[in-house]
Amino acid sequence: MKIDKTKLIKCSLEKEEKDLNNAINKIIISRDESPIPNESRSDTSRIQADKMLIELNAKSKELKKLLYNLPKIFTDNSSRINIWSYAEITSGKSKIQLILVPDGYGGREFNGVKLVSTSAPLGKILYGNHPGEIITFNESKYLIEFIE
Repeated sequence: MKIDKTKLIKCSLEKEEKDLNNAINKIIISRDESPIPNESRSDTSRIQADKMLIELNAKSKELKKLLYNLPKIFTDNSSRINIWSYAEITSGKSKIQLILVPDGYGGREFNGVKLVSTSAPLGKILYGNHPGEIITFNESKYLIEFIE
């Protein structure tokens, strides 16, 4: 099964960016409709909205950085799990599809493929393993079935 890792990760980040931009726009509208301090001394919704905008704009900037730094081509032909490796692991009838990614990209999921950071507990366990090896994670044993 051939996975277009670049497209999958890029789509995941772009979807997150779109959702973030929608949230920013809603907060801007809410803030602009809130009373200014002269109109209401007790209403802090404008101040809270400004704080949220600062946080969301910082997150948006980080997403843009991640998209910009995303490799255009993945050239690792190793049989071990490395950064940017796609892997399938199974435990009984449960199957997990994932891509091992650098810090900052992890914690996302798109089309059933999880992006697992190398610093996450599962990422630390997987890094450097081969297909056919068995790993233990959260007291469950998983077989590494496939790496690309």
